[in-house]
Amino acid sequence: MSSRPMLLEVRDLDVVLRGARATPVVRKLSFEIRRGERLAVVGESGCGKSVTSLAIMNLLPPALSVTGGSLRFDGTELTALDARAMRDIRGRRIAMVFQEPMTSLNPSMTIGHQIIEIIRAHEPVSKAAARQRAIELLEQVRLPDPHRMVDEYPHRLSGGQRQRVVIAIAIACRPDLIIADEPTTALDVTIQAQIMTLLTSLQRDLGMAIMLITHNLGLVAQVADRVMVMYAGRKVEEAAVGDLFDQPRHPYTRGLLAATPRPGRRFPDKVLQEIPGLVPSIYDLPPGCAFAPRCDLATERCSAGEPRLRSLGPGREIACVLA
Repeated sequence: MSSRPMLLEVRDLDVVLRGARATPVVRKLSFEIRRGERLAVVGESGCGKSVTSLAIMNLLPPALSVTGGSLRFDGTELTALDARAMRDIRGRRIAMVFQEPMTSLNPSMTIGHQIIEIIRAHEPVSKAAARQRAIELLEQVRLPDPHRMVDEYPHRLSGGQRQRVVIAIAIACRPDLIIADEPTTALDVTIQAQIMTLLTSLQRDLGMAIMLITHNLGLVAQVADRVMVMYAGRKVEEAAVGDLFDQPRHPYTRGLLAATPRPGRRFPDKVLQEIPGLVPSIYDLPPGCAFAPRCDLATERCSAGEPRLRSLGPGREIACVLA
């Protein structure tokens, strides 16, 4: 296990969708992030990745709520904080890079104003000093001509430039943890690489931890220390990135990797495999293992009961009766 100090501990997190009956969206989820560490969270849409990040930030929509478990950040229980105390942590200690920068930025304000706003919300500095910091941040995220860019509006920037602005806002107060939720969505491959190179470079320079939520396993291989695989609201596998790619143990993880192109490898007699079917609806989860209806290895044992997470060694867990 890593000798780095603990930063975020999530234990038995339950998030439910309120309605005629409480419907679980995230179930008994446990994981941790240490200082300076990069954890990737992967899985198909609808597996609970973004909901987990919003629960950590206390930004869940009104229909969703945390009903159980613990979210402990640097020794502080986040679920016990009132709105004011949580606002003090959000942005200053934990920041988030959302997947669509155009909806994250206010179109009626200059990007400089939006960076200044977050700085002055958490630090007792003058507007002039905050503006100078904003220019320095734009330079730090490698935007051209930051003295001019600080007075631009979001609609005048490209998608890659807007995402750099969102990253500048996220690092404005030098947070301990950045949650990056699909930070390269809708960007072309070249810009994706630039954004991830920038984010990991800033992470190393500033000593931040990163929780990267993504569908892109190529990014995971390049930037993550550890990987957590989620399916139907649960963790089904966790491992160091090298171990996961070399020896995936859960059938779902194997399916994700088999469906991913790998540069440098040639399969003249094969095509990329797909996982049949869809992630089940939270309203109609199958009995036992939620992945069993899509798994070509499933047996009667898989439907008998939901498999518990078990350890396969330091830092490696799996929820599968067959592994």
